Amino acid sequence: MNLPATHPLGPRLLAAGVATLLLSWAAPAAAQTPDPGQSEVTAAPTSVPADGAIASTITVTLRDSVGTQLPTGGDTVVLSTDLGTISPPPPTDNGNGTYTATITSLDWGTATITATVNGNPIAGDATVEFTAAALQFFDQPTDTEVNSTISPPVRVEAIDGNGARVISFAGTVLVAILDDPSGGSATLSGATSDIASNGVAMFNNLSIDEVGSSYTLQATSGALAADESDAFNITPAAATQLLFLEQPTTTVAGQAISPAVTVEATDGIGNRDTNFSGTVTIAIQNNPGSGTLSQRSRSRSRTTPAAARSRLARLKRRR
Repeated sequence: MNLPATHPLGPRLLAAGVATLLLSWAAPAAAQTPDPGQSEVTAAPTSVPADGAIASTITVTLRDSVGTQLPTGGDTVVLSTDLGTISPPPPTDNGNGTYTATITSLDWGTATITATVNGNPIAGDATVEFTAAALQFFDQPTDTEVNSTISPPVRVEAIDGNGARVISFAGTVLVAILDDPSGGSATLSGATSDIASNGVAMFNNLSIDEVGSSYTLQATSGALAADESDAFNITPAAATQLLFLEQPTTTVAGQAISPAVTVEATDGIGNRDTNFSGTVTIAIQNNPGSGTLSQRSRSRSRTTPAAARSRLARLKRRR
């Protein structure tokens, strides 16, 4: 190799007499290809309500033949399910060897999600359990006498987004008074919680201790959407006693007691029986003056002064 003396290497090469040049070259790395047997499909969370809104995220992770995650995207991934809806239909390519989508369902049950990469099935699959989304009163509370058992029993069901009963639901359901016409003093008695069987909770011995119109109950269970019952009434029991509502007052003998004495028919705890239509009789119980209780006519004819003088004259002649 001949170099001019003015070249930066010239003096060194000339001084050494011999020069050796080493050149290095790296071949480009071979593109990694996904191995369907090493790649996987996962879901998180694995259990969601079947309400058509809350979703589970499906992730496909592509790996090569030695199990290393691919660093780039560009492959064709297709997801399939036997229950629910996957969105978006082609999963999102995240550019790092992962592809994601979501799945929702209005129907309860277990969804099995499978995937292919470049037309080849990925080994394994993912499952998502779609559970009950809400509660629903199936047998509503009915009008009932105070302190009596509501009949037929109240029944609550766990349902999915399409209203179908979720027979796998076995959670605890609670019922309580929601709308209380008594102003908050009413008590719901009986077993107010029940563990559902085949998706149904039964309440066999509920009762309410205050008369009122338009009560409602509410059913709850954890994160499930609560339900409100139809309105119902708690009515007085049949009359068992009479009570003075307006007591007699001190009155001049022979004059009408005023205000008028009022008696009401009530059940055993003082609720008026508005259906009572029997005859009520009152009498003197303690009678220190040997008086007679009589009812005076509300409509009386009025005697004029002339008629009174004529009557008095007749009485004198008779004497």
